[in-house]
Amino acid sequence: MTTRISVSSWSLHRALGSVWLDEFDPAKQTGPNVDAELALLELPSRAAENGIFTLELCHFHFPTRDSAFLAELAQEARNANVELYSVLIDDGDITALEPATRERDIAWIKGWIETTGELGASAARVIAGDRAIQPNGSDLKSHAAIQLSARILRELHAFGQDRGVKVFTENFKALPSKADQLIAILELCDGLITICADFGNFKGPDRYAEFRKIAPFATSAHAKAQYQADATIIPDDLEGGIRVLLNADFDGPLSLIFDQTIASGRTEWNYLASMKAVADPLL
Repeated sequence: MTTRISVSSWSLHRALGSVWLDEFDPAKQTGPNVDAELALLELPSRAAENGIFTLELCHFHFPTRDSAFLAELAQEARNANVELYSVLIDDGDITALEPATRERDIAWIKGWIETTGELGASAARVIAGDRAIQPNGSDLKSHAAIQLSARILRELHAFGQDRGVKVFTENFKALPSKADQLIAILELCDGLITICADFGNFKGPDRYAEFRKIAPFATSAHAKAQYQADATIIPDDLEGGIRVLLNADFDGPLSLIFDQTIASGRTEWNYLASMKAVADPLL
């Protein structure tokens, strides 16, 4: 694997029409936007046109999980010489307190891991848990939620391995929102689970310190940037996060993530190009 620029479909959610057709949470279903500028099938070629040859796809951007559609999407990626790296499974709580809810969520996540395998993507991101905890200075590895997360992630690792899919997680949602909590989960997984390290998910003055802790576990990453009022990128923040990764010998897809107000006359691709111009010389 080599360090390479990637993009998540999340960065194009406006152009894609913010599709959320999944059955998991009916309250979130929106249906396809008839004014969408971009179909998911077109994303590989558009990414290639913009010099990006690795993609991450959010589960809720799939208009269908029909086998014919998955085969067509995989073919479009091959035609554009674009790698379908991962599917970001963006819902479900493997640490839900209610056993019935937890089992429902795990079954649903497994369904998306199967879809990832059928698509031919190499990896799937699973949320490590959305349960907030109060460690109170105790050994994190002994905390019930931490142990449960690790146990289920190991189960999902084995499930994915049988389908040719590498399961990984992220510093995303409540349980892994603190570096030490995420690292405790990873250590209980005995190296089976790696992470997508998202610099933007850490907030506050200690975010660089938090990010440095998790960077050595990263096999992929999400890079975010801040912008001036005139839509000019502020390079320092983006550069700083990338340098932390590279200092930890990061070697994987670096997905450019854009989710801010779009200035008049500009598109998501303009912002992604600005980020890519900053990132490319560093890689």
